[in-house]
Amino acid sequence: MAEAMLIPKFKNKITSSRENLEALNRKSPLTINSEQKDDEEEKHNVNQDSITHSEEMRDEECLSSSSTIDSHEEEHCNQQLHSSHELSFEKPNKRPKITHENNRLHSLHDPMIPVCVSDECCQLSPFSSALSQSVSRHDRIRTIVSACAAFDHNNALVHDSEIAAGSDAALCKHLAFLQLLILKKRMCREGKDSIIENVDDSSESEIVEEIQQTLTVLEMLYRCTTTQLSNSFEKIGKELLPLLLSMLEDCIHKHERRDGPVSITSDQYSKGLDPNNVIMTKGTKIMAHLARTTQCLVPLANHRGFLSILRRISVTATLPDKSRFSALWTLGNLGCDADNMIMMANHPGLIDSLLEVADRDRSPEARCHAVKAMMNLAWRPENKTPMSEIPRLLSSMLRMLLYSGIVQARRHAASCLRFLASAPPKTKLRIVLHDNGSILSSVVNAASSDKDRYVRDCATGILSNLSCKETSKVMGEHPGLFDILAKVAVGDGGKASKIAAAALCSLSEHIQSANTKVLSNPLTPRKIDKGVVLVRSGGSSQIQSDGI
Repeated sequence: MAEAMLIPKFKNKITSSRENLEALNRKSPLTINSEQKDDEEEKHNVNQDSITHSEEMRDEECLSSSSTIDSHEEEHCNQQLHSSHELSFEKPNKRPKITHENNRLHSLHDPMIPVCVSDECCQLSPFSSALSQSVSRHDRIRTIVSACAAFDHNNALVHDSEIAAGSDAALCKHLAFLQLLILKKRMCREGKDSIIENVDDSSESEIVEEIQQTLTVLEMLYRCTTTQLSNSFEKIGKELLPLLLSMLEDCIHKHERRDGPVSITSDQYSKGLDPNNVIMTKGTKIMAHLARTTQCLVPLANHRGFLSILRRISVTATLPDKSRFSALWTLGNLGCDADNMIMMANHPGLIDSLLEVADRDRSPEARCHAVKAMMNLAWRPENKTPMSEIPRLLSSMLRMLLYSGIVQARRHAASCLRFLASAPPKTKLRIVLHDNGSILSSVVNAASSDKDRYVRDCATGILSNLSCKETSKVMGEHPGLFDILAKVAVGDGGKASKIAAAALCSLSEHIQSANTKVLSNPLTPRKIDKGVVLVRSGGSSQIQSDGI
């Protein structure tokens, strides 16, 4: 009876919420960024953008105490990837901002204005009540399928009310129950538990399918506002994460061994409905939802096994693309929290896995996400020197900067090099000398000829950040470097011109200082054969004449 009444109640609630939203729209337009008024999100400098897998973070660095670069609104890049950057250089003064929303590859929801949940919504939801009364597998499936139909929408307010009414907790309990069933059946099959009768693989695959449907409903619920996401994570996060990791680990194990139970019919195969693949896709999507909130970033990254499972999924090219994109996107957002950056950069195999994706993955989207994750980690001052000592990382960023057809990927690569370039002088010299000066050639080329304005400006910033006493000689002798800086400096007078002018002044001062020091050294005559060599204490020499 509860199941029969489920769909009408959901439809009435959704219809009522939509009518309320229409009434609000007639009175005043909705503002997407109203969620930024939350004090905790303002503390972490959180922006509210549309949820997309390939979104760019904002990042800032200061050029010097005497030069400040104002913000620049970025144009839309190809592949419909949106970003906004504030371009300034040298020392970072703001931590990177997380990407809240991610709609690029598989839509989650349209941004909605957050509102307070009424007391009526805090009562037990029809779904929670129906699921608690469903004991047999037939009743459970009917309830879950009804919820799939009712929750498959983009109304964040309705999702908020359902979470406030306890639907997320009911689904978490149901997942724990299903996971227990799986373990008991496997113990019976292995002869370790004689209390429950042995069951065949088909029964286990039916439970796997029920897990897939339950995760689908939970992913739909998490299309809510970030405030309600934080509340849900605080309520069920400690119980939900181990369940998700266990299920994802099991799917990866089956995928690697290729000997798991047959879990789908031939008709499901033709429709691409492999429950294990759906579990992978929905499970990683739920993780990506949670990574939209600043309050969840540190607990997620520090949860045992969380980074490891994301790393394994991201580098396994045969897994569903959507699950890999979600894993990479989640890694990128986790890397936006300053408390996570050092830990992630030192996590065993993480940077190597990101480089593997950036260099060899078949998907341009995956490569773009991997570069973004490394860019975020490079922001932290403690990571600049260790990351710049990885030759493969520098070479990968250069290839992405020069040859990627995705504008957003080139922006990420340029920003990563810009962050690394604002390092101690010895690190700057190492970067300049990498691969016989290939970085300078690539950056000069990008600054002069890249089609994207942000990439050109960022390349100019890289040259500015690299300029110091230790690098002045190498940079001054590099062909075309001064020409491109001079060309940009006399350009439109914008921030790129200021950056180029500052770089020219810095390099000129260092070179002039070095020359002055050399010229001030005393000259000592020394006879050789038919001439006199004037020897400076610095080691340079000049033949004055042949007849003396």
